[in-house]
Amino acid sequence: MKEFEINGIQLEIDQKVVSKFLKQISYPIAIIDFETFRTFQKNNFPAQAKKDFLEKIFSVAFLIINKPEDLTPAKLASKKLRLFSKTQLPKEKKFADFNNLLEFQMIFYRFLINKLLKYHVKSLVFLGSRTEVNLLKNYLSYSFDDKKYKDKLSYFFQRNKIFDVYDIWNNDAVVNLPQYKDKKNKNNRIGATKKTMFLIKNDDAYWKVLKPESVISNNDIGRTIDQYFSDKLALLDNFLPYVADHNQNDVLVGATILSFLYAYCQKK
Repeated sequence: MKEFEINGIQLEIDQKVVSKFLKQISYPIAIIDFETFRTFQKNNFPAQAKKDFLEKIFSVAFLIINKPEDLTPAKLASKKLRLFSKTQLPKEKKFADFNNLLEFQMIFYRFLINKLLKYHVKSLVFLGSRTEVNLLKNYLSYSFDDKKYKDKLSYFFQRNKIFDVYDIWNNDAVVNLPQYKDKKNKNNRIGATKKTMFLIKNDDAYWKVLKPESVISNNDIGRTIDQYFSDKLALLDNFLPYVADHNQNDVLVGATILSFLYAYCQKK
């Protein structure tokens, strides 16, 4: 492990593992974060659909990065203005049939596919989002959308250019902040967002890009949506904007993580 001191914080890095991870990523990339809701009336769906479509996208945010050099704080500040996001809930709280559900999902898949193709994206970078990756792959199995889109996206996924930045960042054996470890419990893990905030809290350049102010948590979003689809809740007008802000905040966390990995963690 290589040891650094960054902004007054002790940082330990396995540069060999990180360098291998970064070399696998092909640019341009899209850093993506989704929010999903669960469907409650699943008994009317085909058996395979029940298994594969337990969650549905209702919000997505992503940032296009053309080259690693764009991940500096100065350039991220301008990139921040070009964060793409789409947030929408279906008017129906319950889906009577599967086709209505797929029609709603197409809004988000087309939005995503169009951006991937327009910006010639070669790699997707997710943030601990295996559910979202599976949703996209499952969509390919059920979609009857425009063949040119489906073929291109199928090829994209077959190339395995999908990365989870939390796999590196959350692994304390690869990226570690020893002074924040519990001395009595060496196995406790520091979460990705908290680890990021520790590292940027004394750095004005990064602080201007990312402030630790996500107005609503993943848990709160999930619980609220579950209640909505159980007819137990009427959503406040500002709920969807809060979700959009949360998505965009998480995307910027991902960009900041990659920025740190390139700046401090590549093997030299």
